[in-house]
Amino acid sequence: MADGTRKPVEQVKIGDMLLSYNQWNNTFASAEVLDVIVKTRDLYTLNDGLLTLTDDHPVYIRKTFDQDANHKIIHLPGTPLFIQGWGAIDPLKSVQGNYQYLGYTLPLEVGDEVFTEEGGWMPIYSIKHLPEKTLTYTFTLNRYRTFFANGVMVANADAPGTPLNPSCCFLPGTKITMWDGSVKNIEEIRAGDRVLSYDVENKTFVSTTVTFTLSPKRFVYSINNGLIYATADHPFFVKKPDGRTGWAAIDPNMSKVRYNSRDAMQLEVGDKLMQADGTWVPVNSITYYGQSITYTFGVNRVHTYLANGLVVSNALGKGCSTPIEPPCGGGGDGQLQ
Repeated sequence: MADGTRKPVEQVKIGDMLLSYNQWNNTFASAEVLDVIVKTRDLYTLNDGLLTLTDDHPVYIRKTFDQDANHKIIHLPGTPLFIQGWGAIDPLKSVQGNYQYLGYTLPLEVGDEVFTEEGGWMPIYSIKHLPEKTLTYTFTLNRYRTFFANGVMVANADAPGTPLNPSCCFLPGTKITMWDGSVKNIEEIRAGDRVLSYDVENKTFVSTTVTFTLSPKRFVYSINNGLIYATADHPFFVKKPDGRTGWAAIDPNMSKVRYNSRDAMQLEVGDKLMQADGTWVPVNSITYYGQSITYTFGVNRVHTYLANGLVVSNALGKGCSTPIEPPCGGGGDGQLQ
């Protein structure tokens, strides 16, 4: 609780004040419970009882990468060895439900570390599925959207249908090709601007009008050592080694959440990216860059634009909502602070 005491999760009521964490200035704070969500769910246990939770409940984690092909990350000298962010046992399920506001959730895995109420990190050595469904509890809070369960920082739940965080984006400084052939930094793009777009169906370039802009903070990856910096879910128009063309993203599963009409393939080294002159540039490397404010926008038709001379998808709406069963945290004997 906000006063430092602990209360079983099933005893927390609307109006209670919980210990929370303000991620914007990295300080502990208090938050009020606005709603309590109760649901019978399958559960998993971390570290044989450290925390019992559902597969979609996000936990704040630190993840270390080292030449991990599963995550498509290759470390170069001077690049970060770890990233921090929200992780869930089933990350796709997490952001399709009541945690859409997070925008992106990493896979929670053995070897990750979780953030604790002491301000430190605790390694996860086991994740086990429990055999029986159990009554579970979680909360919606008035601010900060975090609380501590058994001393571990977790996310609060928003009501079903809460809009998804802004979709996939690029770093500031990315050059957008305007209709007249000039270029403008993506952070300078405004609604009403006319940009050059590519009509994939008719294989022609056309003029489109910007209808809205977005600028969320996201994890970013570098393609070809700075050819372009993009989020893992942003679709690029590519040609595969076997000659197939279509949309592809570093994380195709997350891309399909935001861009379901694109049906993105896996973007991989060896693919080729379509350029403004109709030629194709090979993908030689995909590396993790870091976390940053990013930018994207929507256009009124064909739904593409040119970023650093590459054909990419525009934002397909400011958010999406695909509600699933309400997510919940630990079972009735869990502790919460």
